[in-house]
Amino acid sequence: MSLSSKKLHILHAEDNKSVFQSCRESILSAFDKKALLEPVIENTEFGNGIFRKIMQLKEEKEVYDILLLDLELLDKSECNGINVIKDINRLSPHTKIFVLSGNIYDPAYLEELQKYKDVGMIVGYFETGSHYQWCTKLIEVVMAKDVGILHFSDMHISVDGNSEQIISGFVEKFHEKTDLLIFSGDISNRGQLEEFALAKNQLSKMCDALRIQKNIYVPGNHDIVRNSPPRTAFRNYITFKRTMEKYIAENELDEILKYPDADNYADYLNTVTAFPELRTIVCGLNSATCIPDEKFGYDYGEITAKQLGMSEKKLQKIKEEYPNYLLICTFHHNIFEPPYYFDYHETGTMRWIPPVKKQGLILKKCIKNGTHLLLTGHSHVSSSFSLKSYNYGDTRPLHILSAGLLSEKGINPLEPQLAVNYITYQIDLSGNIMDMRCHPYQLDLTSGNWDKKESYRLDV
Repeated sequence: MSLSSKKLHILHAEDNKSVFQSCRESILSAFDKKALLEPVIENTEFGNGIFRKIMQLKEEKEVYDILLLDLELLDKSECNGINVIKDINRLSPHTKIFVLSGNIYDPAYLEELQKYKDVGMIVGYFETGSHYQWCTKLIEVVMAKDVGILHFSDMHISVDGNSEQIISGFVEKFHEKTDLLIFSGDISNRGQLEEFALAKNQLSKMCDALRIQKNIYVPGNHDIVRNSPPRTAFRNYITFKRTMEKYIAENELDEILKYPDADNYADYLNTVTAFPELRTIVCGLNSATCIPDEKFGYDYGEITAKQLGMSEKKLQKIKEEYPNYLLICTFHHNIFEPPYYFDYHETGTMRWIPPVKKQGLILKKCIKNGTHLLLTGHSHVSSSFSLKSYNYGDTRPLHILSAGLLSEKGINPLEPQLAVNYITYQIDLSGNIMDMRCHPYQLDLTSGNWDKKESYRLDV
């Protein structure tokens, strides 16, 4: 089932009812094989009937996504078939036109049809009886938009680390289409300016190599300047985000520039960004509170109630403009406790890695606001959970994905996972989001190769 469950509208301009019925059955069969939502298929006679149908649907604030046009009928109407294509492009530019005919290779029209195909005015021209050929192209057009999101966390870049080798090894192996990078914190290892400069250099090279044009970053507990007062603790992280301006959404840069001289910065540095071409909204939260803890230092994360309220107001406003979008929430700290103690790297002993505080409130807000994906990091372990609520939502699942480590620092000896998540989905012509999947990539520490693990479906 797709995200918004909005059906596609198909109009078939065909006088012969038996031909229409035969084509309709082929379309429904093709959609069924791809597990696509069944479209609305209507029939009209060639000529002015097409325009009446288009105008009737526009009055309902809808459009025909596909028009199947039979040009054999052009001599039986005052409407010339070639001119009809031009008129439909002006009247309903969203509509994709397929020319179906029993005589498409008539030299009187072939040259014009090829010209219209070359400039994108029609998808193509096909023999009406070649159902498999044009139905295959129809499904290809309906599922034309493939989206890929790369989810990173915990790079821990330092001046003496080998993060550049890890990143270059990943880029060499990874050949997937990626529209958006979501980095859920701990970009640096100690929040130092030189570490962020290295991060900017390495991430820019990676984005250019993989042609990633859009980035979302949220801070981690290692991105804080340690032993610094709250109002200056994020100064180097903010500098890093400003230097990544080429990849950061404009409204997110505005949020950075408005960063207040605050005593509790945990209330700020959140962003809500819409990506219309991806039909996606990303809500990035700041869980890296600078609250000292005797046992765990800065490891405990918290998203304050004030920050949740501020983000919710931004989200409600942006959802009015972009309804029925995929909603992704991301912050650094793990939402659940990891199943073991770990961290040999710095202490030589095992210790507990605590999750974010106020888990119940965070999950409630996510579900009530219709969040589909929650992307986190911090625990250095790749994991995936799906959660339903019968109190706050409509029982659709909230998928909680944690990316693993992307560094040689802090590797868990019990479950060493240098791993990232690659998330894909498809957008049909009506804006429905379908077939969402997660494809984990994991570094084999023995061979040094990045392996693509078995993918799994994320129902939306």
